[in-house]
Amino acid sequence: MLFGMEERMPMSSIPSWKVRRASGLSRFLPAGLLDLTRKKYLIIAALVFFYVFVAGGSGFYAQVRLWKQGHDLQRKIELEKKKRKWLNEQAAGLSQDSQRIQMEARKESGLGHKDEIIIQVQP
Repeated sequence: MLFGMEERMPMSSIPSWKVRRASGLSRFLPAGLLDLTRKKYLIIAALVFFYVFVAGGSGFYAQVRLWKQGHDLQRKIELEKKKRKWLNEQAAGLSQDSQRIQMEARKESGLGHKDEIIIQVQP
């Protein structure tokens, strides 16, 4: 001992620069709770992957379901457009074709031509 200084012995055999200090969440949790092995990391990663890409609200399954709904709606829209076009053609035909107007009027009122016999059946 020189000049009253004590020679200090290290408390452990591990050098101080190798000592791992607790940081973050591990300070507050019991030791070993977050001790994850590679297998646990893979399981957690697989579950996160499954939820995000398959089962989540914007996952693969949800995207496929939305695509199918959109495709079905597009088909319904096309069908309604075709129906509307046909109805417009029928309406235009009724307003311009005098023979068709006469035929439709005869059907509704139950009238016929001079040589026709009309029999009405009561349901």
